[in-house]
Amino acid sequence: MSGWGRILSGRQPNLSIEITRECPLKCPGCYAYGEDHLGGGVVLRELSDFKGQELIDGVLNLVKRHQPVHLSIVGGEPLVRFRELDVLLPQLTGMGIHTQVV
Repeated sequence: MSGWGRILSGRQPNLSIEITRECPLKCPGCYAYGEDHLGGGVVLRELSDFKGQELIDGVLNLVKRHQPVHLSIVGGEPLVRFRELDVLLPQLTGMGIHTQVV
């Protein structure tokens, strides 16, 4: 019930953040690089790919603004940003955000 209380108090239930466009695998069936993945007009490889403190600050700012109960960190391959995740994941846990890396 505490999850519902947080939602009813104005927190968004879910937030998904693509933290990188990089992936070393290049699987032929991967949806991430498809023409319509981002709604059309732009593809993942055309977006800026933030790293380091700029990425950490950007993710934390989005989380503070949207206040999700659950956060999915996706990519490309999010583990490409393992250094940033090493900083982010403990902070997100400390904020009470249930986080999964997909």
